[in-house]
Amino acid sequence: AAMGGELSFLAIGDYGCDPRAHPFGYKTLYDNGQQMGTVAERYNSSFVLAIGDNFYQNGVQSPSSKQWEQVMGKFSAKSLQVPFYAVMGNHDWRGKPEAQVQRHYQERRQLGAQARWTMPHYWYTVRHEVEDQDVLLVFLDTPILAPEETEQSARDNLPGFEQRLNQLAWLEHVLATASETWVIVVGHYPLYSAGDHGPSATLIADIAPLLEKYGVDAYFSGHDHIMAAFQTNWTQVVVGSGCKLNQIREYSANPESSWAASVFGFAEVKLTKGKMTTTWIKSDGRRMYSLDQAPRRKLGVGSRPGSPFGAPGLGNVAAPVAAAEGLVASPVAAPYVAKKDPGGISTGLVVLCLILAFGGGWTAAGVFRKISKKRTEAKQQVWEVANLTDVSAVWQPSTEL
Repeated sequence: AAMGGELSFLAIGDYGCDPRAHPFGYKTLYDNGQQMGTVAERYNSSFVLAIGDNFYQNGVQSPSSKQWEQVMGKFSAKSLQVPFYAVMGNHDWRGKPEAQVQRHYQERRQLGAQARWTMPHYWYTVRHEVEDQDVLLVFLDTPILAPEETEQSARDNLPGFEQRLNQLAWLEHVLATASETWVIVVGHYPLYSAGDHGPSATLIADIAPLLEKYGVDAYFSGHDHIMAAFQTNWTQVVVGSGCKLNQIREYSANPESSWAASVFGFAEVKLTKGKMTTTWIKSDGRRMYSLDQAPRRKLGVGSRPGSPFGAPGLGNVAAPVAAAEGLVASPVAAPYVAKKDPGGISTGLVVLCLILAFGGGWTAAGVFRKISKKRTEAKQQVWEVANLTDVSAVWQPSTEL
């Protein structure tokens, strides 16, 4: 619950360590859970961002797997009996990914208002209000958005390429029509980072322009097992050291204005009138770094023009609303009429093509033709979705047990 006109929440990523495979990491998960409970009690935190790699090494096999208690049981403090808004990481896609969506609905059937695990779909939105300001949280599935940056064991489980285009169309619609004071996007893969994985060429090409154009305030991520902040016109937050660590590395693609540390921990965020304060906290409770920022839309940045998505009168083509106020699960959250051709080749795909061309005996021209054909087919499927009013015809994860 918000306190005195202030909204507080926590963020942690890459925290799902197994006690047998990662005994030291599992102890660190316990330490983080204890400190998060203390911080959440102090600031009356309303929710937690669970930013992927929720279960190492290979996700979960069912909504009732023992890993749920092993991992979520470490967040046992009374102050942490709040929603955990979760996204999928690459390790989560190694298991049965639909199990994490199924868990969302299972908890609501069994626990009602006490349900914590929140993942009504692989991408979704949540809205919170605090007095005269509000915040829109936009949750992404970045392994789907950047499959070429996902290891083969996880990539084998990803849906078809058309779902990448569907998610990008949905994201632009959500950002273009948002009217909230604050807009925060959450995804497992970072755009910029200073860990072993480093920056994502694909997400920088596909996502960064949307964050800039529509006045997004912050992008929260994990994946690299560090804590970091990168500032352009929006803030990139990395909190991927829930139970593992990487070394700090330098990459030319990163913004010059940055901070990074190879320490276990999490982040606490406070939203007050006109200011968002993000504080990175070590697993022993020490404050490592703090960053203040004003809402971009209050500065006149990212003003919302008329929506680029057509078909007026159809409204929002959305999946069934989950049983939680302000939360919408939506595989294609708008009738899609492309403002620009989504068939361009991203930087990440160019790199992939070159690798395949020289390593697999293919000609570069042949590779580009194959990918262009696939994109054309996927694009046509997305455009066909524009006229759907029954989303049962659109791909979405199974919620049956």
